[in-house]
Amino acid sequence: MQMAATSVEPIEKNLSLKVPRAFAFRIFTEEIHMWWPAETHSVAAGQGGLPQGIVIEPQTGGRIYEVLPDGCHCDWGKVTDWQPPERLSFIWHPGHPETRATIVHVDFIEVGASETQVRLRHEGWDQIEGGAEVRQQYVPGWDHVLLDCYGGAVRAHHQEQT
Repeated sequence: MQMAATSVEPIEKNLSLKVPRAFAFRIFTEEIHMWWPAETHSVAAGQGGLPQGIVIEPQTGGRIYEVLPDGCHCDWGKVTDWQPPERLSFIWHPGHPETRATIVHVDFIEVGASETQVRLRHEGWDQIEGGAEVRQQYVPGWDHVLLDCYGGAVRAHHQEQT
């Protein structure tokens, strides 16, 4: 008797922003160190500290990493698709070996001259041990990180410029 493969649904989050697409993409990538909640969502935080920085190298194959308090780098992932200002995809394994990686796609969809729909899709839970349980932690995590922290930073940066 053959058992059907289980499938863990991806996480999908959507965020509407009243900013141009290139602006939304730039804040997400170049300014990640300014909006990422490193005090709670970083390897350094798990060790009782704060990272010196968080970096997304701007190219396909670029690393995503945290600079720990001692200056060492801790890989979080690797960019698999770099298409500014339209799309960013990456494998994602902050604080874990690459064998525990999932996949994140972030699309920046131009709705109008100054409005962008940001769509995040986090998938690949079937590929890691305990993926369904890990996914459950990311559902509220992405609400906080994407909707609250990133969305709040985009709105604040945009207000400063207008």
